[in-house]
Amino acid sequence: MIKGKQSWDFLARYYEKLWVQKHSLKPTRQLIRREIAKLADSDPHLLRGGKLLDMGCGTGQLLQELAEAYPPSRLELTGIDASPEMIRQAKAKQLSGVKFLAGDVHHLPFPDHTFEIITCCHSFPYYHNQSLALQELARIIKPKGHLLLIQAVENSFYDKIVMSMVKCTTGSANYLSSSQISKELKENGFTPLEEERLKTVFYFPSIVYTISTPGAEHENSLR
Repeated sequence: MIKGKQSWDFLARYYEKLWVQKHSLKPTRQLIRREIAKLADSDPHLLRGGKLLDMGCGTGQLLQELAEAYPPSRLELTGIDASPEMIRQAKAKQLSGVKFLAGDVHHLPFPDHTFEIITCCHSFPYYHNQSLALQELARIIKPKGHLLLIQAVENSFYDKIVMSMVKCTTGSANYLSSSQISKELKENGFTPLEEERLKTVFYFPSIVYTISTPGAEHENSLR
């Protein structure tokens, strides 16, 4: 389970008013929506009943925005989070056609090869067994699916200092470097395709987005 789950239960009612929304969480959602639109352009079949899972969905902000853009007949949306209070807040939005579940990333309640797209925004550092978490995501994603992973990383000394302070507020976490994330993906069922740094205010730590596909049949250069 996610470390410090009780802290996330406490934060749930204030989550959408946190100061990080403006410079981190909102830009993250904008990037993810852009990437999903690009995937839909490259694969017309995606928006004909495709399935998307938001892993670590929090209060359902991303899924709410996606539900406004894509009706259930085009994209079936599911959110799962380890915090029951986050899920309670998400369900209270009563989003049509969107499913919310409380659950553990290390033991996901889905059959193999269920989802075309899996998004995981900022929750990955809090998974106590990141390798096992990726293996579970690799299990439930379809063979030609895409994992959209984004989180703060420790690429520099400044990143490490900032993230050490963040850990004091949300519980222990394991923030990796970009190269470590790529290594974990390759060792646990994914092939990284692209990497991009999220542009935000100068005093924020590095936030990196990685898009991956299942398997390691071929290597692709990160841009």
